[in-house]
Amino acid sequence: MPLIKILPLLVLINLVFSSGTAVAKKVYWGGVGFISWEDRDQLFPYSSKLLCRSTDRCPDGNIDLMARPYFEGKTYSNFDLSLDLIDTQEVEGTIMAPMIARETIGITQDITDGKTSFIHVYRIFANLMFFEFGTGRFIASRPVVLQYTDTMDHPASSSEQFSVFSDLLANETRGENIFKRLHESAQDINPLNFSAKYVQITEVNLGKTVREIIARRYDPSSWKAQIGQIFEANIVKETGAPLIPSMGQSQLGGELMATFKSSNFKIILPEEPAFRIALDIKKFKRVEKVKGAQKTVCHAVSIAMRISSLLDEIINVHFRRTIKSCGVVHVDKALDQTFYFPGSLLSLLNQVAKQFGNNPDKGFLKEASPRDPQAAEKIKRAKQEVFYAGL
Repeated sequence: MPLIKILPLLVLINLVFSSGTAVAKKVYWGGVGFISWEDRDQLFPYSSKLLCRSTDRCPDGNIDLMARPYFEGKTYSNFDLSLDLIDTQEVEGTIMAPMIARETIGITQDITDGKTSFIHVYRIFANLMFFEFGTGRFIASRPVVLQYTDTMDHPASSSEQFSVFSDLLANETRGENIFKRLHESAQDINPLNFSAKYVQITEVNLGKTVREIIARRYDPSSWKAQIGQIFEANIVKETGAPLIPSMGQSQLGGELMATFKSSNFKIILPEEPAFRIALDIKKFKRVEKVKGAQKTVCHAVSIAMRISSLLDEIINVHFRRTIKSCGVVHVDKALDQTFYFPGSLLSLLNQVAKQFGNNPDKGFLKEASPRDPQAAEKIKRAKQEVFYAGL
């Protein structure tokens, strides 16, 4: 056969095999874990009841069986998930595990038109974490904070609160499920690449007025940690950047101890993040204007976001939420500041995170950073240097 006829055939064979033989890397299912199990009564008193650690019956349910259907048999862009046991001959490989980090419930009394109701805000803080089973080395994490709001004519009892958290973990009867959200967060992640520039939220600082208001209802230290975790989830959602789970300034690097159904596992975090994010919640300011039978009430907030490398500060941008924090109510209606100020802050943080996803929103920045004409350029710089390459 002439050479000219053989070459196209060889090229065709090569193309077929080179395009069709790419095999996705196997990642093993680790089951559901809890971070800081020894503090479970403070961090996740209800969810922890579902970790079935014995061979006996588990009357409250089994969180591993709740999570598994949301991951088993699903497709992922950059890896295949195996639910097989890890072969004893394998000395290295990657594990994927949903981790529960915290749960919270806030109950606020509301009186409208003489009718009393109670607003319940439930949150589950979780991470879909990837790490090596040989070394325990951290690879990547996708944080998710699920929020569910319910209104009742009475404060929920302990059993009613447990029922809500159980539903948010076990099914979708309330319209949300934490494991569904975690699975969705993993669609584009590549857990086989270690980042050269991990990012971490290392500080959340409270101004005087902020601390005074928050302390009326919450422990400021715990509340700061929650805000850091919520902002972390927002940033990762918008950018896909490789953030180390937020642990606070006193716990840079180090390790996470995860508790699973049958064992504990130490996850080794990067010793030093390439970039640090500091969030300064500078001020809460209430503004009220009465007109006849109505009043306009604003719960204005101001923050600063600072990002620095090991050598210098990359950006320091101030943001505020003013006009959009206002609402009109009856002149006699009392508004709980410990409810409305955090709500205003979380709305602002959500919008700030979005600026690092696509192009900065000029309309938002005109209102939120009116004194910084370079805000958009600073954000673009941070996006390029800090958040550009996600996992």
